[in-house]
Amino acid sequence: MDPITEAIWNDDLKEIQKLISSGEDINKRSEFSGQTPIHLALQENKKEIAIYLVENGANLNIIDNNGLTPLMIAVDIRSRDMVELLLGYGANVDAIDEYGETCLHKAIDQNSKIAHLLLSYGANPFFKDNDNAIPLNYATNKGVASFLERYSNKFRDYSPALFFDFVNEYKNIAMEIGNEFVIDINKLKEINPIKKGAFGDVWKGTYNGNIVAIKKFMKEMRGSSLEMFYREVALLVKCKHQNIVETIGYHLLDKADPIKSLYPTCIVLEYVPRGSLSERLKKLKAKKLRLKKDTIISYAIDIAEGMKYLHNMGVIHRDLKSGNILITKENHLKIIDFGLARYKAGATDITTEMSINIGTFNWMAPEILRGESDYTSKVDVYSYGLVLWEMVFRDIPYKKLLMDVGREEFRSKVGFDKPTLKLPKKKYLPDEMIDLLARCWDYNPNNRPEFSEICETLKEIKNKK
Repeated sequence: MDPITEAIWNDDLKEIQKLISSGEDINKRSEFSGQTPIHLALQENKKEIAIYLVENGANLNIIDNNGLTPLMIAVDIRSRDMVELLLGYGANVDAIDEYGETCLHKAIDQNSKIAHLLLSYGANPFFKDNDNAIPLNYATNKGVASFLERYSNKFRDYSPALFFDFVNEYKNIAMEIGNEFVIDINKLKEINPIKKGAFGDVWKGTYNGNIVAIKKFMKEMRGSSLEMFYREVALLVKCKHQNIVETIGYHLLDKADPIKSLYPTCIVLEYVPRGSLSERLKKLKAKKLRLKKDTIISYAIDIAEGMKYLHNMGVIHRDLKSGNILITKENHLKIIDFGLARYKAGATDITTEMSINIGTFNWMAPEILRGESDYTSKVDVYSYGLVLWEMVFRDIPYKKLLMDVGREEFRSKVGFDKPTLKLPKKKYLPDEMIDLLARCWDYNPNNRPEFSEICETLKEIKNKK
């Protein structure tokens, strides 16, 4: 048995990291199975190892001795988060096995909701296998109606064309909203970079002579990345609130258009000059200073008002943290970054199956860490509670725990073991606010308050002074 294979069997990520860094071939095939490390890690459901291999250059389209790509294995084991990871890193969604079947054939045959994810990445619903069957034919024996009704009860004619049209309907609606906000890139100028991110950079610039923030996306938008971009534009342009960043417009790269190909895909937002709440807290901690009690209460109200507005619109943010909150020159707060936001079930005519493992680990609600897909807007309330904790302690919640135990054990400890963070001292914050904070991060979502109640409580606390 080769060293990497043995390390995977032993679930020894540190040994794998050591082997890869010392020059072991990350795509080396096993002599027995013809599988590469990524095949084996997925087959054995070693997710943390699979993530490491993907992020470090594993070949995602290599075929093993059974004619399977890593994506096919992820679909076979019904691991939605692994499928999404592989697709996000460029796995071929339409690769075929020895029977001519694509992953979409397999997902529909399993009656799996992963089919919706594959279609959002551009899977071809008309691809015929060796028996001349398209993916939708695989649902016939299990009842096409029951499969499609999960996505919309308006379908009465279960044709492949209608099925495909429905999957793209969300993107079409987002585009229709966003088209009203297309910017003229000739009037857009960059000044200097503000922040680098995993998917692009944020720049300070001007549009029509006014100072703006430009959120640029480095990768060409396709599949779920394009859907995420459309979603963010659709949500942002509808949000008009003093505690929500204002959206000015967007530009979508089009390589076929000589004008639109001159600048990458971007969203143009109002410029908020004083940076993020996260940055301010870091500076305060470095100087051994802290926010005043009145400032914490004022900031808490600003965030709660913005989140109440979003929830009233039927939107769940899903990545609320201090890094996604900006400070205005008047010392008020505005919420940003709706790339992970999602409509609540029932808020629109579109069926919304919630994605698992969405957000930033340290601020994730226990129900997300447990892998539940039926979570509610109360996940934002949990994250809000951790932001309040940040404002008091000027640190990242659960930072040491995550560093000590790693992602998978962190998922278990916070998702199932009910750990608690240290509460502020009563002399620093009013008792009512400390009680509110503890309720926000309650393990049981049903015990967490709504943002409307949070706003009322905080205003009562402010008026008591």
